[in-house]
Amino acid sequence: MKTLFRTAIHTIILLLSLLALSGIALAQDNPPPEQIIIFRGGVTLDDASDPIILELERRLNVDIVFKTADWSEINQVRNLDLGAGEDIDIYHHMDLNPQWINDEVIIPLDDYITPEDHPYLTAITSSSTFAPLKRDGHIYYIPMISHGWDWVFAVRKDWMGELGLEMPTNEVEFRDLLQAFKDRDPDSRTVGWQIEGAAQVRRSILPILTTFGVPTSFYDPERSFTIDDEGTLHPVAIGDNFRAAMQYINGLYNDGLVDTDFPSMSSMPMLNERYFQAGKAGVGWVQNPANLQMAEEGVEWAFIPPFSATGYEQTRALGIANNGYISVSATSDDPQKAVDVLEYLNSLEGRQLIVAGVQGVHYNSFDANGNFDRNQEAWSATYDSQTYPLYFYFGQGLMHGYIPVEKYDTFEEALSHTEVWEPSPNPTGLRDVIQESSRWVGAPNPFQFVDMSEYSDLLTELNDVIVTGWTKLISAEPGTFDAAWDEYISEWERVGGNDWVANFQAYYDANLR
Repeated sequence: MKTLFRTAIHTIILLLSLLALSGIALAQDNPPPEQIIIFRGGVTLDDASDPIILELERRLNVDIVFKTADWSEINQVRNLDLGAGEDIDIYHHMDLNPQWINDEVIIPLDDYITPEDHPYLTAITSSSTFAPLKRDGHIYYIPMISHGWDWVFAVRKDWMGELGLEMPTNEVEFRDLLQAFKDRDPDSRTVGWQIEGAAQVRRSILPILTTFGVPTSFYDPERSFTIDDEGTLHPVAIGDNFRAAMQYINGLYNDGLVDTDFPSMSSMPMLNERYFQAGKAGVGWVQNPANLQMAEEGVEWAFIPPFSATGYEQTRALGIANNGYISVSATSDDPQKAVDVLEYLNSLEGRQLIVAGVQGVHYNSFDANGNFDRNQEAWSATYDSQTYPLYFYFGQGLMHGYIPVEKYDTFEEALSHTEVWEPSPNPTGLRDVIQESSRWVGAPNPFQFVDMSEYSDLLTELNDVIVTGWTKLISAEPGTFDAAWDEYISEWERVGGNDWVANFQAYYDANLR
């Protein structure tokens, strides 16, 4: 009897030991989630309850925590956090200040990125376009790029039909269109075309610049050059084509065909869509059609196809839409995990989660054209907008889809085949905007990511000259444009514009010729 009792006890002890050992094994196979703290502006959702963040955490076995700031304060808060060595793993919206590297507050990522485990990060950091971002041959920055430009000229098609107008095919017809829109309103409360606030005026006038053959970009007009047969760089911001384009816009301004309040208008939140939405302008710059709330019922609008000014050939704008950079902090407890998270956020699976939501809850499948069958009821239970609040600036730039890096030899080629996804029903219209705007914007600017930090003061002054000068050129009084142009050129030369060009000429001769 005692033998049976002892045998039973031993059996129980053995079973308990096996259970304990299996528990240890399970704990080892499923370690507790690792906290990853991410700095990203404008986060309004609750990372502890958001269903998409919760699914991301489950897949990666991490605990995502956001540190955020208002968009107007993002640079100041970021700089304070970096300087204080805050416990943050991933920083979005980095600039290229050499202090971050010199003070070792961000780390090189070369040892954490491998082709096998990080195909996206490998492709973008080995791209020739972004080679100038490296410092002493090391990777510190991941560009926050976009799926394409998110602006294009939109026009009130219903007004065109009412007035018997066709789409403009040159600058004269475009002006006639604007004049007809203004004359349509007997109280003169309507302008033909509203351009954006002074700080971003170069963005909303970009289509007109391209019609005069000006290959520039609103992100980097001071880095935009034409190159002649001898390999000499000519800055487009002071070129003859640019002068002709600005004189044309100045004529529109003085005839009341564009809004006269643009010099005092801030870029955010007073985007020029508000005039277009309110029926006070017939042409506007549209970003996201899903957010375009027209004041009138039954409004019809359409995209204006590219056209050329008389005597010029339309030249698409340059540059990749870039929203800053991402870095991993020196205070990160696990830089490898941080890099792995960034890779996943750019993978096919990760992008589908960020854009479409949780499969089986927010959608079921994608079709061959990138449309996903959204469960609107489940989506609307959590989100007010058709787009996820963090589909942009979360491991990426403005990306409503996926860059198929695994299908192409270079990042540039993959970027040109970016997939833009749309929910069905109720599409956002972003795909249409991207496709239409690609007709206005072309190849990357070879100098866009060339950083000359030693000339940062000169860059600041030069940008001030451009923003201020372009505004003055547009709003110059009739008959004074020539004097305003001479003053603009004088200011360019005074702050060192010619020295700036000489430095880029030297870079071109050494690296790109």
